[in-house]
Amino acid sequence: LGRWYAARIDPFDGGISVFFHDVTEHQKLQAELRANQARLLSIQRIARVGSWDLDIAGMRVTLDDIGAEIYDVELESFGGSYEAFIQLVDPGDRDRVREADKRAIATGIPAENAYRVVDRSGAVRHVVERSGPGYDEQGRRVSVRCAIQDVTDLRRKENALSESKTLLEIGQRLAVMGS
Repeated sequence: LGRWYAARIDPFDGGISVFFHDVTEHQKLQAELRANQARLLSIQRIARVGSWDLDIAGMRVTLDDIGAEIYDVELESFGGSYEAFIQLVDPGDRDRVREADKRAIATGIPAENAYRVVDRSGAVRHVVERSGPGYDEQGRRVSVRCAIQDVTDLRRKENALSESKTLLEIGQRLAVMGS
């Protein structure tokens, strides 16, 4: 019939009763939701944008799949404590990240922070984090929500461009001195 039905069977004295309910619209919405989630995940992977959420009361960090990829951590082994999260940050940037997070928790003001992370192979990656407050159903601020983007390739290109400019300036000075 091209439709979805949910059936419920209930026993009673002398037999059973069967109830059918048309759930076609629900199934269509569920399929649309799955397609949208897959599309969003694909876009996040392309843009290298993940997220993490810090529960203020418990100081627990929840990473999404792309966030775990960016921080190079296995979700199954990630403890979820704020300290476990901070250990993912390059030691030279940890104090600055802690201070930025303290401000975000205290004020709820959206912020941006750039820092380094070191993956399991020891390679350094650069991330930009944009955070804002998260609220519960009653409108109380209960979390800090962060979007993180891996900008390592961009930093490499910026550094290469800066080196090229420096070499060009040196070459121009040498050419002027030689004439």
